[in-house]
Amino acid sequence: MAIALRTFASTDLDQVLRLHAEVFGAPASRELARRWVWSQVENLCPERSPKWVLQADGAVVGFLGTVPIPYRIGGRRVMTHSTCDFMVAPQHRFHGINLLRECFKVCESSVSLDDVAATIAVSKLLRAQQTGTMHRYLKVLDARVGLRRWPKLLASARLVSRPARAALALRDLPFFLRRAPKVTRHDGSFGASFDRLFERCLAADPLQATVERDSRYLRWRYGPQSPQAHRVVGIVETNRELQGYVVCCASRGEDHRGYILELVAAPHAPPSLVDGLVAFAVRELRRQGSWTARWHLLEDAAERRRAHLLSWGFRRHGDQYQLLTRLPNSAPQRPVWHQEFGDGEASHGCVS
Repeated sequence: MAIALRTFASTDLDQVLRLHAEVFGAPASRELARRWVWSQVENLCPERSPKWVLQADGAVVGFLGTVPIPYRIGGRRVMTHSTCDFMVAPQHRFHGINLLRECFKVCESSVSLDDVAATIAVSKLLRAQQTGTMHRYLKVLDARVGLRRWPKLLASARLVSRPARAALALRDLPFFLRRAPKVTRHDGSFGASFDRLFERCLAADPLQATVERDSRYLRWRYGPQSPQAHRVVGIVETNRELQGYVVCCASRGEDHRGYILELVAAPHAPPSLVDGLVAFAVRELRRQGSWTARWHLLEDAAERRRAHLLSWGFRRHGDQYQLLTRLPNSAPQRPVWHQEFGDGEASHGCVS
């Protein structure tokens, strides 16, 4: 059967959603439909958001989209593309390489966070570099998380869930009582103070590679159409100047997962500031009914946060993600990557 590769047309969307349901299931397809406008139509640079389909006998059998995101890499602004919603019908899986090859041909710079072995293998085959590994760290907030595989036990555990949650919260009491800056709940307007904090972080580490984490990016990333529009933001201010912030989000499904999507502190901030931000996130996720708090960190970032991970009871658990990059030769080489889980496509559908 002849397989054709062509540019995506708006009339393909219904078929793409049906293909997504076939490959990933109906709930995931509904999530894609909800975030489509946010990621593909009203992103930071819609005119530079290419996407492609594979077609066989008039039917869409493959799709690959991109999200354009500006990065600062070694002091330079680089427009990158993050691949997203990569899917191929099982009987045509081999042809998926053509989608990614076309993407790499059109998009000069790409940054992606992947945990699918086949996608990672194809990306590396096409000369994407493994720039780092992001690990998941998990903190248990509700004892019922250990009973999810046994529904009958889980149903009976509801009788003791409240005292069990109280006992786990009591375990954290010494950390909540630490002296830490006051963290206040932010309205999510992401104004000029976030721009200034980003520029201070850049000035302190000019060779880093990071998303252009300014107010424009944050308003899009966590705005009204984002899959994480229900996120909660906590900030620390001194003399009306932003010193740090945390973005956390509870899933809306039955998995009861909570996520720390990003945590940013000013250069040379004391450890107590990070403690305060973590305490805010843990308290908020517990209040929203999350059974676990998940914090994903690149290896270097995890080393810097080791004391906080250990003291707050976060333990390395489960999945890991590969940070894969493909940059032009003119890009600064070997920068220090500052990537948050909320920056990657891996986070788009995980807490919707």
